[in-house]
Amino acid sequence: MPFSAPAAPTPPQNNHQYQLHAGPNGQPYHPPHHQQHHNHQHNHSLHYPQPSPPRLVLPHGESRQPYSPHDNNGTVSDGSASPTIDLYQPPNFYAERRHRRADFDADYEDAAKEPSAPDWRMRERLKTVSVVLVLCLNIGVDPPDLVKTNPSAKLECWVDPFSLPASKALETIGRELQTQYEALQPRARYRLSLDPTVDETKKLCCSLRRNAKEERILFHYNGHGVPKPTVGGELWVFNKAYTQYIPITIYDVQTWIGSPCVYVYDCSNAGNILHAFNRFAAQRDAEAAAEARASAAALTADHADHDRESYVPMEACIQLAACGANEVLPMNPDLPADVFTSCLTTPLEIALRWAVTQNPLLSSISPEMIDKIPGRSNDRRTPLGELNWIFTAITDTIAWTTLPHDLFKRLYRQDLMVAALFRNFLLAERIMRYHGCTPVSSPALPSTHQHPMWQSWDLAADCCVAQLSALLAAEEGGPPVEYQYSTFFSEQLTAFDVWLSKSLTAENPPEQLPIVLQVLLSQIHRLRAMMLLSRFLDIGPWAVNLALLVGIFPYVLKLLQSPAPELRPLLVFIWTKILVVDRSCQTDLLKDNGFMYFIKVLATPNSLMMVPNPSGLRAMCCFILSVFCKKFPIGQAACVKGEAIPALLEHLGDEDPLLRQWACIALGACWDAYPDGKWAAVEHQLHEKMCRMIRDPVPDVRAAALGALRSLIGELPHSPKIVTLEVHLANAVLSVLSDASPLVRRELVTCLARFLVEYREDFVAIAADQAAELAKGPAPPEAPGAASLPPPPPLPTHSSDSDGDGSDSHHQHQQSVPGSVTGLAERLAALPAIDPVVAFHSSTKVYIWKALLTLSVDAFPEVVEAGVAAVDYVMRQVVAGLQASSLRGGEDEENAHGGAAFSSMGAGRVAQLRGDFDNQAAAKRHVHASYTTPQDSSEDGEEASSPPRLNVSAGAAAANGLSRPTATATAADSSTADELGINNETFFEWSCTFFAEPQMQTPDADNPGSVRFIERQWRSERNRDLSSPTLCAPRYHHGTETLTESVRLTFQGALASQIAFHGFEPHLATSDGHHEIRIYDWAEGCQLQCFDNGNPRGSRTTYLRFVNENDLTLVAAGSDDGVLQMYDATTTRLYDDEEALPPRAGGGGGGRIRRVSAWRALPELSASGSGGGAGLVADWHQVSGLFMCAGDARVVRVWDANKEICVQAMPTRNLKPVTCLTTDREGGHMLFAGLADGTVQVYDRREPPHTS
Repeated sequence: MPFSAPAAPTPPQNNHQYQLHAGPNGQPYHPPHHQQHHNHQHNHSLHYPQPSPPRLVLPHGESRQPYSPHDNNGTVSDGSASPTIDLYQPPNFYAERRHRRADFDADYEDAAKEPSAPDWRMRERLKTVSVVLVLCLNIGVDPPDLVKTNPSAKLECWVDPFSLPASKALETIGRELQTQYEALQPRARYRLSLDPTVDETKKLCCSLRRNAKEERILFHYNGHGVPKPTVGGELWVFNKAYTQYIPITIYDVQTWIGSPCVYVYDCSNAGNILHAFNRFAAQRDAEAAAEARASAAALTADHADHDRESYVPMEACIQLAACGANEVLPMNPDLPADVFTSCLTTPLEIALRWAVTQNPLLSSISPEMIDKIPGRSNDRRTPLGELNWIFTAITDTIAWTTLPHDLFKRLYRQDLMVAALFRNFLLAERIMRYHGCTPVSSPALPSTHQHPMWQSWDLAADCCVAQLSALLAAEEGGPPVEYQYSTFFSEQLTAFDVWLSKSLTAENPPEQLPIVLQVLLSQIHRLRAMMLLSRFLDIGPWAVNLALLVGIFPYVLKLLQSPAPELRPLLVFIWTKILVVDRSCQTDLLKDNGFMYFIKVLATPNSLMMVPNPSGLRAMCCFILSVFCKKFPIGQAACVKGEAIPALLEHLGDEDPLLRQWACIALGACWDAYPDGKWAAVEHQLHEKMCRMIRDPVPDVRAAALGALRSLIGELPHSPKIVTLEVHLANAVLSVLSDASPLVRRELVTCLARFLVEYREDFVAIAADQAAELAKGPAPPEAPGAASLPPPPPLPTHSSDSDGDGSDSHHQHQQSVPGSVTGLAERLAALPAIDPVVAFHSSTKVYIWKALLTLSVDAFPEVVEAGVAAVDYVMRQVVAGLQASSLRGGEDEENAHGGAAFSSMGAGRVAQLRGDFDNQAAAKRHVHASYTTPQDSSEDGEEASSPPRLNVSAGAAAANGLSRPTATATAADSSTADELGINNETFFEWSCTFFAEPQMQTPDADNPGSVRFIERQWRSERNRDLSSPTLCAPRYHHGTETLTESVRLTFQGALASQIAFHGFEPHLATSDGHHEIRIYDWAEGCQLQCFDNGNPRGSRTTYLRFVNENDLTLVAAGSDDGVLQMYDATTTRLYDDEEALPPRAGGGGGGRIRRVSAWRALPELSASGSGGGAGLVADWHQVSGLFMCAGDARVVRVWDANKEICVQAMPTRNLKPVTCLTTDREGGHMLFAGLADGTVQVYDRREPPHTS
């Protein structure tokens, strides 16, 4: 379903609107080339909050607006226009979808708490393969226990038995009954038993069960010519001479026919058979269960297993009885004698005849005319076919709205014969209850004879029968008449539309779902039905489950073979909603190449898409293909063969970030754990394109590209070409280590962790070397930002030979060898020089390891958890190697150099490391690596040509207080966790939840009349009133004012070193200078929130600020370790979040604080805090969404809140730290920095960094 991008509403006119990117001469300003990481740069534009148009644009006037995961309530992510800025209602930042859930794994926790969705598939689909028709009519002789009325009902299968000789009449009735059943199930084997004896009945039943094996049999018994069944469950047949009635117990019939079976009893007192059957069935099942337990106890496993497999419980049998235990069949001469059988096998004939008798206006219609209704029952374009279609839809709807869903699935979706019989059984109950009989069944059904849908049937029948006279006259040569089709389906679709507009609750589900199902394959109503169905599925997962339970899946699967272009967006949307809820449809999509439908949509030109925004439609196709390929090698092979990779490749540069994101995800799914797909990716040079995608301006796209690159690593032979490829990938992904988005950094951990698995022993050796360095004692302290390792050499090209010019021994490194980690360093040192490309690859591993150490002490908990798991994976094996080395004692000392990494540490150090590892505290943070971006390598701020550098600060992390934030390396769910215990599917699962959200509904915050919309509008007007100079001027006067009102506020905890006032709310944020942050309501004099910023020990909170003060207020807190964190810790939020609880009234505490984002804004600062100096100094520019950060570093960094990357790094050209920072409030181009030496420097961000 395409996402629309309608024009934004025109903001109200005022005198304070500015062009955001305005140059010195008033011309639109374009950022320098080196700041543009993508062809479609974000424009930080503002719009006054107006009700958004509907989200999704459907054909034929159905309009909805798209919801993008990159929306932030006013900002524009991509586009070339430069809309005006409303300074009174600036956009919200850090309010996008990726910021609304702090815990990446919370979706799994929520899913675990929810009840499992009902199983809509038929796991055991049975077919009725054999039918035995037992007719005991004894025409001409009435049973002795029945006195018939005169006149009385006499028709059997619409045949008058007295109009033919008795023997011929019996055969005719038998053939007619078989014909009627064949209309329900033509492929079954039919056997007639006319006035049978006991032996004939037994022989026939046993023969059918042998042939049917475990399939279902139908046993139809007509006892109109024999005595009534007894209370004990005896039904009657004849002796050979037809002089006596011989009883057969239903227990014997159970023995002969077995289970599963459908029993139909058309006789008086039929309820006696049903009740006796149930008693005997319960007895048999109990005996079988006891026998199975006894066999298992006697240890006769083989025999017991055989018995249990061959026995099918009697509860699987189905019974339909014409009346209750004490009821007699109707004898009304207007009805056939076998009215129950007529309702089950010929429902239209009996329903129309009965409708004529109930409507005096149709008295001119005779029964003979009913038999001449034009058309065929299977042709919906004819009167008879349309009536049959309506009858099926109505009976399905009655059953759907009255039966439990599991019973509906068993009776109406498992077997065509059973479904038809139970549809018609509803008609039998309606007609026979009117005549004093109550048909019964097992399983029992609730009463449906007064269901409102029967009125719709009466109307449809009356409309058809009213035209019958003219239609028959036209067939006999009269004037031509055009048949007026029923409006039933269009009216029901309208009712469904009304429900969608008003109800939308699971407690009141729509009753029209079965009718929508019926019209999906009708060309007349199909398009409208699919549009309404799309809106229904968009409500939520419960609606999708409901549609699957009613049986929609086979229909939408068949529609994938339709070439109709108008169905394309609807089918894609419907399949997207289905796969969000149930991903078990991979095999179904493989049948008849259904998945190719979505590949063709991807390859269809925009001019032929027939939708306003084809990017949204293609994004859904990418989602479908990614689910199709996920952990399904057959699907991956089919996609690779079906040219899915080239089709996806075409959309990596699309303007829509959602399509770019899902194109990356789908490509990764095509080759994840599938070597042939990886070779196809290499052939298409996809790794080069993915490396460019990790510089995308949208964090979601960068994370998706990292996931695709992660899937590309491993499972290929380590040939020079593959090694060179992996070197290239490693250096490329390391460039995003300083990304401000936790989403991206966590995916980076999973990407780098794949190298740990591929080259485990190499990383064990690297970690052991660092452990040996720690054993020698702490290294001298380094200045922040100092480099202890030279930058890596230039990347080798893919076409270069292995010897090239990289033969210097400086870059040579030991090659990994198999075996235990014991003595690994010795063996590595003894190896000869190897290929330079591999040597360079080995040096890259050092950067990977140090990057993982950095990520293990990240500022965001989920990044820490993944990073710790990766580091612990290696450290466990390092500790194991150290233990093995210590056990060997002095044997390692004989080796000159190689064994030093393990043996020099001694047994005491081994024990210490082992204990630290068990506590999961010190062993995972012995070395901390700080990252320096390419801009940092030059003091003048210019970009460096070398790849990123990793600066190592020796010393134990625990001693430096690197405890931010606490996390444990618990293993993820085993179904999605890799060898390291890191859940690689977290980002994919989180991305999938986007399509589970409603796409066709206007968000509540943008829906006029909603509480959230009114609250937002009120806040906007209040802020405008407080901010407008024109409105505020009358309140103030020239001269001297006296402060006459005091605000008394008692600060709790330590003395406040940082304070920040909210611009509009009476809120005050304070920090004690260390780690505690408190938020007060100064008007009420109470505390609202108190939370820990998670600073490392010894560090200080040096920056505090409210962000998004106009709307979704956040708290920004910076500390002198260079980390800037964003918290949702206030009481003014426009969306509900289960994790962000409202604060308790009266102060003194608060609800749970939600960390929105966190990143290292100044990597140059020490990760443990400086203990003095300026620390981190920042300024927030709300209009442009930029954080300007400086402090104890010789650089000023500008971070873009939309892109979550550093967009500028301007050198201060001063050895003194920056102590204060501010920008002009309008454009934010001019930056003013006060330094510790008393100077004030002014920077123009529009100039290049070296001249700003």
